[in-house]
Amino acid sequence: MGCDYAAVALLGRGVGLGIVSEGRLARGSHASVGEWGHTIIERNGRLCGCGNRGCIEAYIGSDAILTNWKERGGVFAGTGWRAIGSLIEKAESGDTIAGEVLDETIDCLGAALGGLVNLHNPERIVIGGWVGLRLMESAAAAQHSHLGPEPQPHKAR
Repeated sequence: MGCDYAAVALLGRGVGLGIVSEGRLARGSHASVGEWGHTIIERNGRLCGCGNRGCIEAYIGSDAILTNWKERGGVFAGTGWRAIGSLIEKAESGDTIAGEVLDETIDCLGAALGGLVNLHNPERIVIGGWVGLRLMESAAAAQHSHLGPEPQPHKAR
């Protein structure tokens, strides 16, 4: 069963978004809908690869997650799937710093998705991309705390 209104968030090194409205992929006036990763979520926040500060990607892109962990003393090999997997494994085994980094990442993702819900009112949110898949393996429940109650239909008066 499909849906007519959805948000598809793709997390990897970068952070992208697809918006489906009335069953069609939104494209925008210059085919650039979906640069969600460069939406500012914190004024004067972390430096993003685009040169701005406080972008979503500067908090939930893989490089940002791993930099955050490394700056706090995290030790890992590589920069991709295994490194993010190592963070998750250490967090699940009780490593306090890894747990804090993972919790902050999930909190940020949840807050950003909550904003999307308020703007677009999708029927469904899909989280994909290799970072999204790794995060959702262990942390899907934390997302719900940011999304709020199920919206109720408005009745005409």
